[in-house]
Amino acid sequence: MDAPRSTTSEEAVREAALREIGETMLMIEAAVSRADRGLTVLAQQQSTDPQHTAALSRARRDLEAARRRLHQEAYLYADLLPLE
Repeated sequence: MDAPRSTTSEEAVREAALREIGETMLMIEAAVSRADRGLTVLAQQQSTDPQHTAALSRARRDLEAARRRLHQEAYLYADLLPLE
């Protein structure tokens, strides 16, 4: 059986960063879910201002784009793209 591998300082920093990214992605996903619930409520209300629905729809789209971009940059392209 192999001995446990020690974590280098660089690996520990990377793991901490990925934990923070993961937590941020969870918060974004929660915001997307909340926007979906809000859109459902607005759709059920007859007197809803169309601007409110449009604003919430745009916010939901932007949140989803931010989540997708964060995921790609942190997990898929981390080794390919230099950080600015």
